[in-house]
Amino acid sequence: MSSNQETTAEILKVIGNHSVVKLPSRQFPSITLKGDTFHVLISTIRYAIDRFDTDAEEAISTLESLSEELKSVLSEYEQALVQHGFELPYRK
Repeated sequence: MSSNQETTAEILKVIGNHSVVKLPSRQFPSITLKGDTFHVLISTIRYAIDRFDTDAEEAISTLESLSEELKSVLSEYEQALVQHGFELPYRK
């Protein structure tokens, strides 16, 4: 391990398979997720892409569900930042 790599992080909130963490060198906290959860996200997107030619309605429904799930994670992230005194790193 390089001496420049960070070895600690402050966990601000755990949200199921996601968490909000603050690395010492970063201005804003991050959203982290488990590797298998990331794989599911990619698989879901791939599923929707593959369905567009044969069943666009199903593809759109799949992407809408994924969007709602990600919005929920983002909402939890925003709440965690507010609870810990951080500003949002973007405009709403």
